[in-house]
Amino acid sequence: MTYSPDRHRFPLMEFHVSRHARDRYQFDASLFALNGGVIFADFHAARVFAHRMNEKRDLVRFPEQAVRAGQLNAMGLIDEIMHHVVDVYRRQMQPEVMRQALDRLNQEFGRERVDQALLKFADEFPPLAVYRREVDASAYLNGETAGVPNRLLALEEMLMLWLANVNPATAPFLELFDDTGLEKETVYPRLMSSLREFFDAQPVFGPDRQSLIDMLRSPALAVPHSLPGQLEYILTRWGLLLGKYLYRLLGGLDFALDSGEIRGEGSHVAAGGGLFLLQLTKLDGQLLRRLLLLPGQIGGDLPCALQLALGHAQAFLRYKFLREFFLHAQHGRLPFVTEKFKEQVL
Repeated sequence: MTYSPDRHRFPLMEFHVSRHARDRYQFDASLFALNGGVIFADFHAARVFAHRMNEKRDLVRFPEQAVRAGQLNAMGLIDEIMHHVVDVYRRQMQPEVMRQALDRLNQEFGRERVDQALLKFADEFPPLAVYRREVDASAYLNGETAGVPNRLLALEEMLMLWLANVNPATAPFLELFDDTGLEKETVYPRLMSSLREFFDAQPVFGPDRQSLIDMLRSPALAVPHSLPGQLEYILTRWGLLLGKYLYRLLGGLDFALDSGEIRGEGSHVAAGGGLFLLQLTKLDGQLLRRLLLLPGQIGGDLPCALQLALGHAQAFLRYKFLREFFLHAQHGRLPFVTEKFKEQVL
């Protein structure tokens, strides 16, 4: 089956949770999209998700096992941004790259073995209709969503699953997306290896001119044991690619900070705004101007309502930034602010 990437944008995707974890924790169905991905519409949703997991844990005896909402939110946001980067690559570099990747895998391993892996994936990490037994995994794979063949969607989600499993920082949440069954029962590991080889031969992308998969792996390689640290890496390295996710990323860092899950390490800034300022000082001038100075030029191709919402968010961001900037400056708590940065602000 073929499709036109110009007529069909890939549906939004969120990180998948295994059937086993959904059965164990009985997560609220409203947290899941039709494709089975988790939706954290706001920080409250992340807290509710974390609460359901903590209810099943003996936190009196093992308090270190507590699930933190800020960490969960960071993990979900990273997954969304990874999908966004794939979509940007698809639109800017290679519109039919996932179809070509699937064709390559079918040629190398045979369609039957590839479909076996995709079928196992769709059953273990099911879309909503498959989880509810309204349709079986095979029928789902033979269908499409928003004009895109579900086999292509499943392949991209499988890639995201592999990225999550090889990311050391997601280890505390491994039970949500453990891929052991796929590894043991299908050619999934070989598919991922072949997929890397395929993308190594495709056009490079991103600020460091990497293959797509190397780019997607880079946050976990740069900051292997911290999800907020990976968000910070994404902010400083991929900022101009993030679009609408730029504000959510800053909010996610603030959420983790306000929850007491991270500190402004390596600086003398007090918690409660210092880390937020520290992130902004690391941005290049072009991205800083987008955040602070050009509210009317953000999201020009977005619907008016969304542009208005981004404008309000940016106005608040400028207010918060300037308030904290001068508050900390008055008390001499801005050792990391360079004269060049002060010039950009002023």
